[in-house]
Amino acid sequence: MNIADQLLTKYPIISDQVDIKELGALLRELEKTLRSGATGNIVEFGCYVGTTSLFIRRLLDAYDFTGRFFTFTIRLRDCQKKPEEYTSAAG
Repeated sequence: MNIADQLLTKYPIISDQVDIKELGALLRELEKTLRSGATGNIVEFGCYVGTTSLFIRRLLDAYDFTGRFFTFTIRLRDCQKKPEEYTSAAG
């Protein structure tokens, strides 16, 4: 059994945003990449509750991943804004 499947067996899925089949496919693909020795950082776009993020982090930890792991989300209310309504501390 690969590490991805071990994690799916050990830990619960904490939301209904992703199911075990979808999460398993993502984790197995990430595991292939980690096993290949690829370097760089990992970015997750569309973090909602954090279910996928938790499992990605666990898999990265199991492989002693030394890159950085970023998660990004956008709130629905932000999707409905016009470009001129966005504000930034940078101006």
